[in-house]
Amino acid sequence: MINPFRVKCAPADLDRIVVGVDPAITKKEGSDRTGIIIAGCKKLRGEIHYYVLDDRSLIGTPNEWASCAINAYNEYDADRIVAETNQGGDLVEQTIRNISRVSYSGVRATRGKIVRAEPIAELYERGLVHHVGELPALEDEMCEYCGFEEDKSPDRMDALVWALTELSSHGIGSRAVLA
Repeated sequence: MINPFRVKCAPADLDRIVVGVDPAITKKEGSDRTGIIIAGCKKLRGEIHYYVLDDRSLIGTPNEWASCAINAYNEYDADRIVAETNQGGDLVEQTIRNISRVSYSGVRATRGKIVRAEPIAELYERGLVHHVGELPALEDEMCEYCGFEEDKSPDRMDALVWALTELSSHGIGSRAVLA
């Protein structure tokens, strides 16, 4: 579902861009990776198309991943950072805001990963999600995750789901109005 819709570049004038973050709280041997995915959307031929622009996921301290997310926000001229707050709660937002004042939304996972990902999987099935270039680590994670309890947490995939959920839930507005 990825290769047939992969593109070499995204439209230059995306309607909206977000940075999705699935934060890890620690940086030590065996720590989870912080998923950081940049995605945008554009209305084309009456439908909204989604573009997965970049994967900046890393193993780092909270300040390191927050700085990475903010750098991506600035580099891509994003409209918002959306981060899961299940681990860290208010500390996730506070860490980001201590570095820079950016547009931010916290999201809380209340349902399982598979249930949260179903609406996004449907966008892929309809050919509305386009990976820009190759994103091998993200794509491998998407293909390998089965949803079993013993599966390693899919940090990149979680960040992707948060980014695409944010884009698909809020429709498209003018970037000038959203800024």
